[in-house]
Formats: sequence, C-alpha cells, structure tokens
Amino acid sequence: MDNDEFLWGDEIEYSLIRFNHENKRVQLCLKANEILKRFQQLNNNKTISELSQIRFHAEDCNFVIEGIPLKPYHSHPNNYYYVQSNMILRREQIQKIVDKNEFLMTISAFPRLGCAACTHSEYKSDPLNSFESSICCSDHFKTSNHSTNNLSLTTACPIWRGYLSNVDRRWNILSRTTDDRTKEEIENNILHSSRYSSVSCYLSQTSQIYNDIKINIDHEVYQTLINNDCPEGVARHFAHLFLRDPLYVTDEQVYPTGD
Repeated sequence: MDNDEFLWGDEIEYSLIRFNHENKRVQLCLKANEILKRFQQLNNNKTISELSQIRFHAEDCNFVIEGIPLKPYHSHPNNYYYVQSNMILRREQIQKIVDKNEFLMTISAFPRLGCAACTHSEYKSDPLNSFESSICCSDHFKTSNHSTNNLSLTTACPIWRGYLSNVDRRWNILSRTTDDRTKEEIENNILHSSRYSSVSCYLSQTSQIYNDIKINIDHEVYQTLINNDCPEGVARHFAHLFLRDPLYVTDEQVYPTGD
C-alpha cells in the first residue's frame, strides 16, 4: 500500500562451534535444536526480560541458528541505534544457554566442513550433501546490482574441506553445489545458469530496459499471471522460476500443520 510504513530488520546466521582444548580439536556442534528448546523454555518462563527483544529460528543445519529482532525496526532515524545493541543481546543470551566450551561464531563457512569428524556428534561425511545450507551470507536482494562490490568486501572463506584454496568467496561454491540442471537443460540452453546464480531479470516496471538478458519462461504460467493482472515484469520473473523443479520439499509442505 502507498501509505504503509517502511519496516526493516536484519538476520544473522550463527554457527555453533565446539572447542576441545585438551585434544586441540574444533568441531561444528550439532545442538541447535536443543539450544532453541532451552531458549524457548526460558522465554515461556520469562526468566530473562531481554528475551522479549529477540527471536531465534532453526536453519537447515543443526549447527546453525538464525537470530533476528523480535519486532521490525521503523523508519525513524533513531531506530538505527538499536541494531548493534540488539545484535550484541542475541549473542549474549544464547551464549548463556550453551555449554562453556561452545560458542556462536559468525563465519562464512567452517573451514573443515566435509572433513572426517568435523561435527560433534560425529557422522560420516556425505559428498551428495550440499555446502549451500551451511554457508552464511550477506543477503542483499534489493541491491543486487551492488553484488560485485559486496563480494569484494566479503572475501572471507579461502578454506574448503580443510584445504587452502584459490576460492575466497562463498558464492561460487554455493552456485555450483545448487546446480541441479539436467543434461538436456544445459545442452539445449533451456536454463542458462545454476539455481543460485546472478540475477536473471529485474522486477521494476520503470526500468525494463535493463532486462537485456534473454531468459526462457514457462509460457502457460506467464499467461495465467498476465490474465490475472500481474505486472509484466513480475509475471516474466515467476514464469522463469517455474521452469525449475523444487530443489527440495519440506515435511511441512507435504503434510501441512494447519497453522
């Protein structure tokens, strides 16, 4: 709506790291779900008053926790002062819940992810599992044209599976590990890029001149959206997305809870 107030916020993905100083071993700690249950119990009991300002969610991996402010920030300039203090509060409150040898770390990618015994408890590494779900990132969906600058500022992951590499940005790894195109889709140029890749098209109706990359679309989806008064740029975007099958489907999508 034209008169809606501008609301905004942030989210941080924390990796849960376990330090074994006696054996000089550092591992990913698979306790995120357990820690979130502890946090929820404290919240239910109102044990910590500051909990009313923050919220935590599970992520795809059991060693990653996502933290956000409980309520979105508003457009008034003084709201910018709340950001850092809220980020500090999130880390402090979770750090009170975890064991003394466990810490939250905001790292782009754990250097030994995929190596033997890289997690606690230990599991055999599965090469078919994607790195993508465990790579923390700086999301900037509304400023994608600044991607080149942002990538240059976030060259923070030069180590993969324990090896020092010539890859220092997470994006190339993420893009390759989510490339699920079939041989036919690649050879016939049906899909030009991996599922996670650079932006294929823009949504803005006033700047369609910048949509100068040829993309294929699902014409049936496109026409259905146009017939229902969807803007052309948005219809084109979704019709392009619907060329792909779902990457994965969660239990909640198959068996809705009714919430």
